[in-house]
Amino acid sequence: MKTRSLPPCHNRRDVAAWGAAVEPARGTTGGCSPGVVAGESVEHDASHRLGRFVTSPWLASLDLLALLLVSIAFGSSSAQAESPVAPGAQLQKLAGGFGFTEGPTCDTAGNIYFTDQPNDRIMEWNVAGELSRFLQPCGRANGMFFDRHGNLIACADEKNELWSIAPDRKVTVLVRNYQGKLLNGPNDVWVRPDDGLYFTDPYYPRSYWKRGPKEMGEHVYFLSGDRRVLKRVTEDLRQPNGISGTPDGKRLYVADIGAGKTYAYDIQPDGALANRQ
Repeated sequence: MKTRSLPPCHNRRDVAAWGAAVEPARGTTGGCSPGVVAGESVEHDASHRLGRFVTSPWLASLDLLALLLVSIAFGSSSAQAESPVAPGAQLQKLAGGFGFTEGPTCDTAGNIYFTDQPNDRIMEWNVAGELSRFLQPCGRANGMFFDRHGNLIACADEKNELWSIAPDRKVTVLVRNYQGKLLNGPNDVWVRPDDGLYFTDPYYPRSYWKRGPKEMGEHVYFLSGDRRVLKRVTEDLRQPNGISGTPDGKRLYVADIGAGKTYAYDIQPDGALANRQ
């Protein structure tokens, strides 16, 4: 198996920067994907519906204590040939006072969503420059990504689950275990164009957990677009964390924090991964 070392990568946005230029796939409005893998629903109050969601071709960079916005332009498939940051883009502080920000993603209108994990909330920074709370509590959500139907997929670390949050804030638990064993704590997620998704499951013990000891190794998992099939797709990673893929759904990038490397894989139609580099 051929392995190519890339510069150290410590978060999901670094994965996008060092792999092929990553522009999340666009999609259309629709209803919730069926949460048939342990599909338990939880209702939350909703003050408004958010409408049609997909990711726009720019990303948000979130500092530990401040929300920072950088315009990102994706055009080249070579990270060495062209910077992922648009010429003339400037970094500016938009808001502060958060405990620990994570999981930045955005909708088609350019509204940014991110988590303030210690405070158990998902925040929204809209295009009008207004900051508001989207959902609290939010299962101590970490990494997030919109599917093509406008549902916000969230790594809900509090009970080691994967959630789908509908535009009306209705929560469906997509995954709570694998073959009867508890997940470690989903950390980051990426949704491919056909709505199949990949998520990392490293082990970071949390003070708020009410569970027993670690039951499985640290792996990457694939959940099919119809949410019926869950499979483990890696066996040899030390501590997978950030994850992202190419717009055509053919390549996946995974940051293995434990190994200090970022790996690239060819995505197979059934969700399996091949040809690690």
